[in-house]
Amino acid sequence: MRSDDKALHLHPLAVFVFLKRFFSQNFIYLVVLYFSLLNNLKSSIVFQISFIFLPLLILLSAFLSYFCFSYKIDENSITINSGIFFKNISTFLIKKSKRSNTDNGFS
Repeated sequence: MRSDDKALHLHPLAVFVFLKRFFSQNFIYLVVLYFSLLNNLKSSIVFQISFIFLPLLILLSAFLSYFCFSYKIDENSITINSGIFFKNISTFLIKKSKRSNTDNGFS
């Protein structure tokens, strides 16, 4: 890979994978927050604002995760960049294996 090649992003549908991961990791917290707001502040402006902004924050989190995740495949390595606030750069070296044919038959 040439040095002017840029890091690649995942397919745009990967945003749904990030959304699923967010919901699976934070499901209990979201349910508790929703029901506490629903029972205590039903007519309050706080409930109305949180009902609008909570889904927007969830979508923003998924899109930020998508845009902050990139990868680069080189001749000798694969580099994965991820993280929003704490950048994580992982490099995996690719070992070239040679194929050897062995014949155990009669020759």
